[in-house]
Amino acid sequence: MRKLRENAAAATRSARSSVKNALTLKCFLCALLLPLAAAAAETACDKSPDACEPVIFVPGVMGSRLRQHARVPGALQTTSSHLWLPESHRLLARSAVTSGVLGGFYRAWVRSLNPKGGDKWAIVEPDRANWGIKGVACILKAGRECVAAAKVFWDMVVQLEKAGYRAGSNLFGVPYDWRLPPTENKLCADLATVLHHITNATGHRRALLVGHSLGNVQLMYCLNNVFGQETLSKIKSLVAIAAPLAGSPQVRAYSRSPVNGRHKQDALTHTHEM
Repeated sequence: MRKLRENAAAATRSARSSVKNALTLKCFLCALLLPLAAAAAETACDKSPDACEPVIFVPGVMGSRLRQHARVPGALQTTSSHLWLPESHRLLARSAVTSGVLGGFYRAWVRSLNPKGGDKWAIVEPDRANWGIKGVACILKAGRECVAAAKVFWDMVVQLEKAGYRAGSNLFGVPYDWRLPPTENKLCADLATVLHHITNATGHRRALLVGHSLGNVQLMYCLNNVFGQETLSKIKSLVAIAAPLAGSPQVRAYSRSPVNGRHKQDALTHTHEM
C-alpha cells in the first residue's frame, strides 16, 4: 500500500513538472511570436502616418443614407424609417404595383422622394453616425455585409480601413439630403465643420475630397460660392468621380427633341421637374 502511495505521488510530481514545462515553453513561444504578429498586423498608415492624408467622401444623388423621423399626429411617439431603398428593393415594390399587393407602399415611397410633398410631421436627416461614414458607405446592410445594389463608397472604405484609415482620424463622410439644392441641404456647412475638425483635432493640415456624380456639382457650389479662403486652404485636392461638370448628354438630348408629341419647352420643363 505504501508503495502504491509513493508511486502515485511520484506520478503527480511528474505531471506537475510536465505542465510547468509546457507553460514555460508556451510563454516562451508567445514572447517570441507576439512581436512578429504585431509587425504583421502593422498597416500602411502605421508605417507612414503622414502618407495617409485625411479623406472626405461626398456621395452623389441617392448616395446618402437618409432617415425620416415622423411624429404620429395626436401622439407623442415617433417612427423612424429609411427614405431610400436600393434598386433590388425598388424593383420588388415596382412589380408589386401590378399585383396590388404593395401598391400603396410603392406610391408612398415615390411621394417621399419629393421634399416638398412629404409628411408635414416628418423630419429627414442624413445618417452622420461614425463620422459620416455610415451615411455614405452603404444604403442598406444585410447583417455585416452591404447589399450589392446599395453600395456607395463601401468598397473604398473597406480598402482604406485595411490600409489603416480610421473614422474620425483620417476617414470622414458628409452625407446630405440629395433631394434639396446646396442652399438648403446643409452640405456646405457640414463639410466646413469636418474640415475645421481635421485641422484642429487630428494634427493634419489639409484633406482630400472624394466626390461622386452630383456630389461634385454640390461641392463646386460650396467651393465657389460659400467657402472663404481659410476653409479653402484646408482642402488639398478634389478627386471627382463621374462628375457631370459639363452637363448630362442624356438630358440635353432629351430637352432638344419633342417627347411624346410635346414641344421642346415642355420637355425642358419636364426635365427640370424630374
